[in-house]
Formats: sequence, structure tokens, C-alpha cells
Amino acid sequence: MIMKYKAIPFDADGLIIHSPRFSERLQKEYGITWETLKPFFQGPFQECKIGKADLKNELAKTMGAWDWKDSVDALLAFLFQGDVVDEEIKNLVSTLRQDGVRCYLATNQEEYRERYLENELRLNEIFNGFFVSARLGYLKNDPRFFEEVMANLNEASINTKSMIREREEILFVDHDKENIDAAEVMELSTHTFQDIQTFKNFLKK
Repeated sequence: MIMKYKAIPFDADGLIIHSPRFSERLQKEYGITWETLKPFFQGPFQECKIGKADLKNELAKTMGAWDWKDSVDALLAFLFQGDVVDEEIKNLVSTLRQDGVRCYLATNQEEYRERYLENELRLNEIFNGFFVSARLGYLKNDPRFFEEVMANLNEASINTKSMIREREEILFVDHDKENIDAAEVMELSTHTFQDIQTFKNFLKK
């Protein structure tokens, strides 16, 4: 397949990875109410996702209020359970890379889950690299996230043939409209993901 895109950053959760939300699992399996969890997930956790706070430190401060009796590491291990990599998407990414398209993960993550995705789920073997909010300092609904992506893509170019010369040569794939809108502000090509067959058909256009 001859591709007009040179690089494709993919969303992670809900596209590459299927898993229940951390907060939902804590509610379901430990009976912790959303009202108890809300101050953490809408507060310090958001700072962790842009690299301004450390998740272990923040959990240590709050897990007493959740009546968590085990260690911080045990809580992290629980939060990271249940992730499943989508095999169809994984195979498609492999095909795209064989066709010379650089494929990346573009995701809102704090640093510990980033390491888990790279090393435990071995996504570092599937993708050319990662664009992670905790490293870049911005969430994906902020156009500055994509400024950082563009700056880093050409630094990672192997040769002049793989250089990104037009912003439209970058295709951002996500299911969240806010994130898509931020990428479009930066004039990237976008695809709002619905299912893999629709995406494959889009790539053929």
C-alpha cells in the first residue's frame, strides 16, 4: 500500500489497549465510592499526567482515605491489571511499519503506567516510539502537545526520505473529539477512530 502519511500517532486507551478505568475498578472491586475517589482523580492525578507530580507520592498521601491496607506498589500493581492489547490493531501497526510508516503511541499517561505499557505490555516492540503527556508536559487536548510531537518527529527521522515536510503527512488517530480538535488546530491530518475496518477503509482513500 502506498501511503500518503509518513507518521501515525495512535491513541492508547480504548484503541490500542482495552481495560476498565482505574477508578471504576476501585469502585467495583473494593467498594470505594466515586465521591471518595473524585478529589484524587480530578486533582493530583491530573498533575501526574503532565509530569508535575509523582503518582507514588500522591497515592501515599491519599490511600489512607481509601482504606487501602497494602503498599503503594501493591496499589499500583492493582491499578495496572487488566490491560489487553488489541491484536487486530497490533497487526495493522506491524503492516504499516513494514510499508515504511512510522507508528507511535500518543497518550495521556503518568510515568509509571508509561513504563508499564513499554516494558510489561511490551508496546515498545510494536511502536517506533511514544509521545506521552507526562514527558511532554501537556495533555492531548492542548495543541502544544502536538507542537512537541512535530518537533520530535523530525528529530527521529532516519534519513531525508522520512522527514516530515508537510503537517498533513502526520495522521493522528484518536476516539476523543477534544484531542482530535487540538490536533486539527495544528493542521495535522486526523481520523476519529470507530472501528478497525472503518480505519482500514480510511487508509485506502
